[in-house]
Amino acid sequence: MFKNVNIDDFEFLKVIGKGHFGKVSQVRFLRDKQIYALKSLKKSKLYEEKDLQYTKSERKILALLNHPFIIKLRFAFQNLKKLYFVMDYYNGGELFYHMKRQEIFTESEAKFYISQVVLAIEFLHSKKIIYRDLKPENIILDKYGYIKLTDFGLAKVENDKDTVANTLCGTTDYLSPEVIKGEIYGKPVDIWCIGILQYEMLFGIVRNHLL
Repeated sequence: MFKNVNIDDFEFLKVIGKGHFGKVSQVRFLRDKQIYALKSLKKSKLYEEKDLQYTKSERKILALLNHPFIIKLRFAFQNLKKLYFVMDYYNGGELFYHMKRQEIFTESEAKFYISQVVLAIEFLHSKKIIYRDLKPENIILDKYGYIKLTDFGLAKVENDKDTVANTLCGTTDYLSPEVIKGEIYGKPVDIWCIGILQYEMLFGIVRNHLL
């Protein structure tokens, strides 16, 4: 395992995604020449939006996870201006892209993807983690077409003192009734999202707005 990893250990190849807090880049790790995805987050934005707690939670959760259908965190470090997460890079694209391009999946195709999503969510729930943001944009594919669940910024760890949540968060068309009503909720909200995801695979994506 490599120690004392910092941003100078990486060669930036290209930007593969941008967001409000930062960006995701394809990089080469100079010590072993492996290709990774590097997520960089601006500390100033996180402090400004009071979202630092979500980033800390994401870092903690990613360190706990080791599953074939969930993205793997390889390194995490920071400097004065940014936080960095280094994860495995997959070139199959977002599931959202494939759903938009193909419009409707066959039943066998939908089963193939949903079965993997179910296994990933089942694993998270076994670790007392509520994912809370399941959507095709947060699912990427590897070169063989298998899924990798990514982006754990809204995930929440249950514990003895806090076994439920009531925060309104996620993607509008994927929100369960209890989340919309502001009621307390738990792991079943992820099951609701699986149902919506499967419906969109079989009948097409019709949403056009995000929360």
